[in-house]
Amino acid sequence: MTIYSAYLDFIHEKSLYCTDDTVSYYAGNIMRFLISLGDYQTFPAGCLSRKEIDRYIGKLRQTSCKNVSVNTYLRAVRVFCGWLYQHRYLETNLAPGMHFLKSDKANVIPIYQDEAACIDTKFDLSSKLGLRNYCIFHLMLDMGLRRNEVVSYSRENLIPEKGIMSVLGKGNKYRIVPVPKRLVDHLMAYHDFGYETFEHYHGGRITEHTINQLFRHLKTSSGVERVYPHLLRHTFATSYMIGGGNLEYLRILMGHTDYNVTRNYLHLASQFQLMGADIYKLDAIFFQKGY
Repeated sequence: MTIYSAYLDFIHEKSLYCTDDTVSYYAGNIMRFLISLGDYQTFPAGCLSRKEIDRYIGKLRQTSCKNVSVNTYLRAVRVFCGWLYQHRYLETNLAPGMHFLKSDKANVIPIYQDEAACIDTKFDLSSKLGLRNYCIFHLMLDMGLRRNEVVSYSRENLIPEKGIMSVLGKGNKYRIVPVPKRLVDHLMAYHDFGYETFEHYHGGRITEHTINQLFRHLKTSSGVERVYPHLLRHTFATSYMIGGGNLEYLRILMGHTDYNVTRNYLHLASQFQLMGADIYKLDAIFFQKGY
């Protein structure tokens, strides 16, 4: 079998069990690797070796691709190689021998209290668009939601009288997250305009692109140029740990399956706590009832 035919089978299998975003991730990043092989439509799957993978890594690094991006591409290839071995297209499992590059991520500096206050002045809470944007921003900052989790939010997910929300996360798994009273009030005020979901001003549910556009506007209007969607999630986790939160509860609140990912916030929180930095403070609801 050619490696391209194997690739099509792999993507078909993933499409049966994975979300569209996950399938797109594998499809795009594995195809990137296949193109590096040359005539991938005739390349025998059983001939794949570590040599082709090393050559691919070399090509990526020649383009000044950051290590974090190389690792993103390699994760997909690694899963594909493991799948090829499991389905006996390869005699040797190449996946265990694939090592990721050392991270070159810049230091994460969470949002400070005064920066959050400055950004909040940019939302016109008397308008439906201003309320929508405020809620989008604070679902990420005050609850640690991902972009796609904000996009999928619906009025039916919110239980205002209980102050909780059901969040659809990775792998189509739901988790329950407490919602600060102030944010509940603003969400209900937005829904009073008659919308069940966050709507684009042209109509229809917002997309991740809508959120990216919002943050580009906030950067220029507030002057907080480092603000981006995932930084709010980092801020939530850091603030939670600084406030004395429980690491296992944080893992559940953020929807992490890997405990090691959550544990990274211990060091980050310790750094800023030592500095006495005025990091954005979470609502007291996260430090009650065992949270």
